[in-house]
Amino acid sequence: MEVARSKAGIQLCQRKYALYILSETGLLATKPSPLPMEPNLKLQKDEGELFHDPALYRKLVEFEYKYEVGRLRICGYCYEVYGLEGILLHLITSLIGQRLCFRGPVRVWKHITLPNVQPGQDHNANAVVAMKGLRQWGKPSEHYMKAYWDAAVDVKSKITGLGIIIRDAEGRGTNSTNMEKQSQVKAAKAFTSRAANVAIDESHFAELEWIDDISKCPVYRPSKIEFGDPLTYLQNIAPEASKYGICKIIPPIDASVPASVVLMRELRNFKFETVVQPFRLAKWDVNDKISFYRRGRQYTYREFEKMANKEYSACQVSCSSCDCPAYMEKEFWHRLARGKKETVEYGVNVDGSAFSSDPRDQLGKSKWNLKNLSRLRKSVLRLVGRVIPGITDPMLYIGMQFGMFAWHVEDHYLYSINYHHSGAPKTWYGVPGQAALQFERVVHDHVYSRDILSSNGEDGAFELLSVKTTMFLPSILLQHNVPVYKAMQVPGEFVITFPRAYHAGFSHGFNCGEAVNFATADWFPMGELASQRYALLKKTPIISYEELLCNEAMLLLMPSKQDNSGDPSTDVVSQRAVKISFVRLIRQHKQALHRIKASSHASTPHAQGTLLCGLCKRDCYLAYNMCNFCNSGPLCLFHEIDLLHCSCGHESTIFLRPDISVMEDAAKKFEQEEGKC
Repeated sequence: MEVARSKAGIQLCQRKYALYILSETGLLATKPSPLPMEPNLKLQKDEGELFHDPALYRKLVEFEYKYEVGRLRICGYCYEVYGLEGILLHLITSLIGQRLCFRGPVRVWKHITLPNVQPGQDHNANAVVAMKGLRQWGKPSEHYMKAYWDAAVDVKSKITGLGIIIRDAEGRGTNSTNMEKQSQVKAAKAFTSRAANVAIDESHFAELEWIDDISKCPVYRPSKIEFGDPLTYLQNIAPEASKYGICKIIPPIDASVPASVVLMRELRNFKFETVVQPFRLAKWDVNDKISFYRRGRQYTYREFEKMANKEYSACQVSCSSCDCPAYMEKEFWHRLARGKKETVEYGVNVDGSAFSSDPRDQLGKSKWNLKNLSRLRKSVLRLVGRVIPGITDPMLYIGMQFGMFAWHVEDHYLYSINYHHSGAPKTWYGVPGQAALQFERVVHDHVYSRDILSSNGEDGAFELLSVKTTMFLPSILLQHNVPVYKAMQVPGEFVITFPRAYHAGFSHGFNCGEAVNFATADWFPMGELASQRYALLKKTPIISYEELLCNEAMLLLMPSKQDNSGDPSTDVVSQRAVKISFVRLIRQHKQALHRIKASSHASTPHAQGTLLCGLCKRDCYLAYNMCNFCNSGPLCLFHEIDLLHCSCGHESTIFLRPDISVMEDAAKKFEQEEGKC
């Protein structure tokens, strides 16, 4: 039992105990559920697979009988804690038995509280169960337990915490302001100090009051019909949600096959390497910078889970209020700022997917399966033509407590979609794309020392941020009026980051997530900005902006190949974004060609794909300049004419795509349709 004291009162929490049980039984990475049971679902005696280890079942039964009923007496108040352990274990043991249906692990309560408990009242028969996120449910706890026994409901989730707040008859917390006698206060303090795990007082976080000033991002709950087409749905919410940089989506369906089952059964010999993250804030000068490094050890999923849970137990984190995630957020920033020499590990950019291939898995066979998202008809990235891990194909992120993803923006200012498969929550922070330059300016001026930047201004900050090791307090952004929003993501939820939206975050404990980039047609204006910045900084592109834009534009001339299944208004906006960006690209190339040809450069068709400029790394899809004699490498057309003359003294040649005239005609057509762009 953990005891914590705050303004709300004294909290009794069994989080660590619940985590211990789930860890011992191999259920720690399973998904939480907001409901105590699935209604109208029956589990047949012959359904599912035989329980692989009867010893675990016997261990659960042992826990059940050992901790069936407990009473607590604090300051002369008697509160019946009827089977908090018993409820948990009834739920587990009644469902597992000798057979375990792998359509989901155990569905149990996320949090349990007993509000407005009267002193000395026996709550055995009429306890009111208040569910996290729901209003009070009027059924006695025994009814839930009996319903589980009778229905043998399919199992579904993991505990993130069981706890109660001790309150008096008028709902006030039992703190010193409403205790009637000083002796009761002393007794409460003595009880708290003897607890196995004592929470730190609220004054512990006095310097972190800014956390409460960060607003939450919007949360969307699509219907099953809306959920049917992910890219259309995301385009529909983008005008509103992009103002926050990030948003959360709660799907109407669940994944029924746990990530642990997928990674241990469907992906044979699955192992991954972690990065080691120093858990402190750097000064970001020549003497103090942060870098992450590979540990070199290969973990199986279970090995990393055990290591992460062992580290979690060693940290002895307790909850200071009923809202454990809020406490963990403060604890994360407090420890990070305290700067002790410690590290955490994070399985980042791990090849693979935890979406199941089982045809019975509703989420796995949906279009929201991240393995399929980039290949949908409305996806711009379907035209890439090759596999790029993290861009076209998802990657896994397997974390432990306080494993972090540092402040960064997605490659090429792409969208990203992140699914939380299982385990502890994640906290996210996001900055809207329209505030990206303001964000970079603040980082340049107030986080980094000038002597570590290779470029001045925002571009210098952008370069160093792209290393993805920069973590700093969001309060710095708030102090300089940069908008910041946050989300708390739990298993079964998606988080979307929008183009050019900087974001960061951390894990509350062991968990497994999955992410991939995506782009719809409305991304092209942002993609153009990214392409220009990459060329300015001589940064090698991962995808060819020119090639994607030209291919998408030419498809608009082929009505038979267009996807008209979505919202017509969304399609009009997307097509207009493509046309405007394409017209601008063709116009820029025509101006460059006219300037270069005036200096007597020859031109000839070429049939090659995209090449990279030898000077600025810009992707050259429409045209490039190259010496035929020494084959020194291609150059794009956007440099000074003197640089386009080869150093060997021979005349260079401009190579053009053979279909350049077709593209120029298409640009004229679009320009007439849309007016002057």
